[in-house]
Amino acid sequence: MSSADATSTTPAPAGRVYGGLSAEERLAQRRERLMEVGLELFASRGFARTGVRELCRAARIGERAFYEAVGSREALLRDVYLQVTDDVVADIAQAIAAAPADLRGRLHAGLAGFFASITDDPRRGRVIYVESLGRGPEIEEARREGLGRFVSLARLAMEAYLPDPAPPTFAVQAAVSAAIIGVGEVAYQLAEGETAFTAAEAAEHMTTGLAGAALAFGLTP
Repeated sequence: MSSADATSTTPAPAGRVYGGLSAEERLAQRRERLMEVGLELFASRGFARTGVRELCRAARIGERAFYEAVGSREALLRDVYLQVTDDVVADIAQAIAAAPADLRGRLHAGLAGFFASITDDPRRGRVIYVESLGRGPEIEEARREGLGRFVSLARLAMEAYLPDPAPPTFAVQAAVSAAIIGVGEVAYQLAEGETAFTAAEAAEHMTTGLAGAALAFGLTP
């Protein structure tokens, strides 16, 4: 075993500087590598077929270092899921910020930004809409948290179009959540390759449907 291998598989005592890095910096590096390989392998091989050994081999660390860095395979999937969700939310927010001020224009920009984000990097769609399904309470909690992030962004984007007086908060929350779940179903089909339409076509057609629903709900164009 080379000295580099020994360094990656045998954690140094806490606080000790080794190779110019503190223990905390080495731990952060291992975690970053595991996040990268977790995204790649969970998306390409699937969570069920990706074991700790495969993750360690790809990240070039030992199993002890793996558990110190992320805790468990499920915890790594949770963290990858939430990071990917943040990346997608950021892409949507950027698209909305550059969109026209009218309701339909912002809806289309947000949807186009979303579908582009999960298809330009298909690993994102796989992790969010395929590999995170049915993985137990820890992952399901992360999925609810991720949905909440999408809902919060959508609610913020539509506030300027709400009528006065605005509908009850619970009604707005329910409507936004239902719309996002519907968008998620289309995203699942795209991630699984089960659809004949493109991401751009999905954004266009869903914009028409959601714009109509928004107007019926009382939003101003």
